[in-house]
Amino acid sequence: MTFMKKYFLPIIIVFTLIASPAICVGFQKGQKAEDPADRAKAALGIFATYRSNGEENCLMRALAMTDDTAMNADPAAGPYPAMAEFEAYQATGDRYRLESARRLAAALPKTGPDAYLADTATLLQGLFIATGDKKYGSKPAADVYDFLVIGGLDNPATRGMIKAAYTIGEQDRVVIVLDPARDKDRVDELGYEYPDKPVTYVCSEKTCFPPAYTPEGVTKTRELIKKFREASGGK
Repeated sequence: MTFMKKYFLPIIIVFTLIASPAICVGFQKGQKAEDPADRAKAALGIFATYRSNGEENCLMRALAMTDDTAMNADPAAGPYPAMAEFEAYQATGDRYRLESARRLAAALPKTGPDAYLADTATLLQGLFIATGDKKYGSKPAADVYDFLVIGGLDNPATRGMIKAAYTIGEQDRVVIVLDPARDKDRVDELGYEYPDKPVTYVCSEKTCFPPAYTPEGVTKTRELIKKFREASGGK
């Protein structure tokens, strides 16, 4: 046991510290980035990695990078610092992060590159669904699918569905997480049924699919989206 403590455990700790940046895809690139937009995009990538592997270390790195981009945000960086803060809110439930995302969103310019404007629309759509504030809009952006996950953030089934929603391979989608305890008023306002177990609703401006109650059910929605697009001429 003494040998284990003296030699083996330090090796594990050193290996973890060396391996962690590789596990958290985008961390090293984000650290080197000077452009606030690139750093915020790197934070978003690390959040995506956290959603897929569940590594708390990735969450901590994403939050730290988000804090840095939020403090040094410039409207020229586009919607990405606000998007990172919104992701941080969804991952942690910390209300101050939601308010930070709203503050950053309020400062965004109305014009800019097409990619900025498209991502801004996605951000505003997520903020509208999460808050109900109609200044962010009142209907889904065209051809974008909302993956609305309703469930306790500590519930493994909720986390499984969130992971499925983020890794489904659907580019035109926004993932929103509502905790029925924290966000009860908003869940009631939206009118979605919450059957005392985690559920995911997937909707676009044109259609809604049957609710999913498992990560596998969320994953199957990708095929439903594909079939719907084929039937509606690729939309």
